[in-house]
Amino acid sequence: FLSLVGFMYVDDMDLIRLCDHTDSELITEDLQLTLQYWNKLVKVTGGALEPSKSGWYCYGQSWNTTTGSYDFKDLGSTGDIVAKDKDGKQVHLPFISCHSAQEMIGIKMTPTGVHTEQFLSMLEKSK
Repeated sequence: FLSLVGFMYVDDMDLIRLCDHTDSELITEDLQLTLQYWNKLVKVTGGALEPSKSGWYCYGQSWNTTTGSYDFKDLGSTGDIVAKDKDGKQVHLPFISCHSAQEMIGIKMTPTGVHTEQFLSMLEKSK
């Protein structure tokens, strides 16, 4: 049984970590390790992460048989996630609530799939 419990949006790329537990401290460590590997891969190809376009989520989801949909719950930020920028300087990435929309490639999205903020943004732009 796997739960989607860790998710990072890193410079126009989603890094997803599936775990069989909901221990937020272990999830944070797993996410940091995943990001370190990704940082090295990007560097090998001559690129670098853009920390200002990055953030991370730590949440759990469970099926609600009453509503017929998933319930999402932030598991909290029990530690820091750090990335290296183009100059090799370590930068702390912000923790983001799974209920908070972030703009990704021009679209405001949440891991929960709620599109309210995107709808409001499009409505405002149409005025």
